Amino acid sequence: MKQRVFYIGSDAEVTHHAQPLMARMDIEIISPEKITEQANENDLAIFFSEHFHRFRTAIETLKQKNCRTIYAVDGILEWRNAFENKEAEPACPWTMRPVLCHKVACIGRSQVRQLAYWGNRNKIELVGLPRLDGWQSSKAANSGISNEIGQPDQIVDSANPKPAKVMVMTAKWAAFTEEQLQFVRRSLLDLKQWFEDFNATQSRKIDVIWRLTGGLAESIGVKNSMTDTVGGELNHQMNDCDCLITTPSTAVLEGMLTRLPTAVLEYNPSPQLTHTVWEIRHPAQIKPVITELLDPPARKLAHQEYCLHDALECPPPESNTDGNHNAGTATDRLETLVKTMLSYPTDQMPNQIVPVAQSPFSSRSDSNFLMNGHQLFETNSLREAQAHAAQLERDVARLEKRNAILEREFKRAKRTIKNVAENPIISPLLKVGNIAGKIFKKPTS
Repeated sequence: MKQRVFYIGSDAEVTHHAQPLMARMDIEIISPEKITEQANENDLAIFFSEHFHRFRTAIETLKQKNCRTIYAVDGILEWRNAFENKEAEPACPWTMRPVLCHKVACIGRSQVRQLAYWGNRNKIELVGLPRLDGWQSSKAANSGISNEIGQPDQIVDSANPKPAKVMVMTAKWAAFTEEQLQFVRRSLLDLKQWFEDFNATQSRKIDVIWRLTGGLAESIGVKNSMTDTVGGELNHQMNDCDCLITTPSTAVLEGMLTRLPTAVLEYNPSPQLTHTVWEIRHPAQIKPVITELLDPPARKLAHQEYCLHDALECPPPESNTDGNHNAGTATDRLETLVKTMLSYPTDQMPNQIVPVAQSPFSSRSDSNFLMNGHQLFETNSLREAQAHAAQLERDVARLEKRNAILEREFKRAKRTIKNVAENPIISPLLKVGNIAGKIFKKPTS
């Protein structure tokens, strides 16, 4: 009997997730209500969510029928979504603790660690996010970036009068409780006021592209630039911006993948499960963070690249790869996972199917950014380093010889002073001189 692959959800919910894999194999998009009637033990079902009852019920039914199941995580993990929902929230409050499906396709290494900590070690596969395989960036990694921090209060660039462009975003679900929503609204109002004050006093202006959800644009009185949420518009707008500020969202990864200096805006006192270089957690951090976003130090951009590749499994920049990263795309890895799972009964599924290579950022040969631009680390040539070390040895030998001469002179001078101090004729005269100096010393006023 033919084995079938299903992607579970409505067309609106899953088409943009399923499209990359649909180009490789026959996949049917089907609702969770219908899949339980059609699927059998020969088939495989991919879920984009385990949050809601309709998906969780379908998964349990399919597992009873020995149909293979994959939870293809569609974005970052978020603390508030996982632990700080309201009582009446329809989503399951312990989603992914544990994962229900036979396998969970994680988007990155930090997510692998988190889900393993939540009790899913034998279900985890490192895949990536297929819908981001074709994400376009017109910005070269670290291009045009200075190695130094520069002036912390200086955003105006007299040589570049063109307005800077800053994108400000909120997640599809900006908040999960009314209290969280007030924190988000307050942070956006603070940003809006800061931009207005800056543009009123500085010659170089900042254009803000607002992409806000849940009526927040109307609430704070700004023009919303968002007309769709499936990726194409966002990709285009990001490539036209200089930096990104977003509430906790998968947009963090999309911004970093576009090579935009990216900051998380989060006034809620919640841990961040996806790490970024820049954070705005308080109004006092707005100015220093935006200052750096518009003129980012190279070492912080390098660390952002590390954060990206810890959170999202994707090819590193060509200049930084040593060939040890996972080959292929997220779609390649998901295809491997699907085809391999179809060859195993559900009770014989291997603990790990997709090979995991060493992280591409476990080491870097161009380590100058770690050394604050020190001249010695600018070369990767062994011969140049050896010549420099040989010269340092010569310099050290000369200094040691000079130090030995100074040591001998010091000891000679010390003996001379001691002999003078112990001389029976000279010593009393020195004592009289000291006493007279104290007596006739001029008083200080």
